[in-house]
Amino acid sequence: MTRRPVVLAPGAGRAYPMGRISAVFKADGAETAGRYSISEWWLEPHTTGPGPHHHPEDDVFFVLEGTMSFLVEDEWTDAPAGSFVLVPGGVTHDFENRGDRRCGALNISAPGDFEAAMPGISEWFLANPPGHAGGPAVELREITDENRDAVKALRVRKSQRRFVDSVKESLKDARAYPEDNPWCRAVYRGDTPVGFVMLAWNAPHGKKRRYFLWKFLIDADHQGGGIGREVIRQVAELVHADGGTELFTSYETGKGNPGPFYHGLGFRPTGKKEDGEIVLRVALPLP
Repeated sequence: MTRRPVVLAPGAGRAYPMGRISAVFKADGAETAGRYSISEWWLEPHTTGPGPHHHPEDDVFFVLEGTMSFLVEDEWTDAPAGSFVLVPGGVTHDFENRGDRRCGALNISAPGDFEAAMPGISEWFLANPPGHAGGPAVELREITDENRDAVKALRVRKSQRRFVDSVKESLKDARAYPEDNPWCRAVYRGDTPVGFVMLAWNAPHGKKRRYFLWKFLIDADHQGGGIGREVIRQVAELVHADGGTELFTSYETGKGNPGPFYHGLGFRPTGKKEDGEIVLRVALPLP
């Protein structure tokens, strides 16, 4: 059988979402005559991998983005973008993301046919979510008398203030519109408050009900470390566990708006506007 060339655009391939881990297979099986398997593996910030394991196939990793930590035999190594790791068959290894940014690596497994195992692997990861790797965990906590002042003191960058209400203004809105079922949480990293999130929780909207990301901010001193993505992931999991199948939000247009952040998480325009803002929607669970 004559094999055909494979040309794929960036990000293209057969995707296997597994919560905080995702894989995209570029070529395997018939495409390589079973000689090798090529895939990308992506880990969200502070995400453990599959755990120490070994198999007969050789594994080759080339780090594409961020810093991925590799266990080879009994030694861990932090491998930044551009690093190369060869794990011979039978050698115990593991990988994880201990950093504040998403990381990814190109993987070549030889011989191939690795993809045949992916449906089972995906199901296992979804049933056994990866743990936290490196640094303090991001948590959502209730706002109490003890932490209210510290949370209200959080501030975004000056250029972002036209798009994001302060915590004080957000809590005022929560009191003013109880019919929207406001659900408010402080975002903590370790013992430090770093952000705030508020939803209209399964609130009436016309003849239907919906979950709407109403207010959201990460303090200026804590932006750029993947905290925002992790908060949206946790919120989406909570909404989905409550029976929600989609999550909405909106944003105001203008230079520096948060649209690209939401688009990167899978939100897409609904084609509607509310109060002059573009409404976005993402299906749950998140990919």
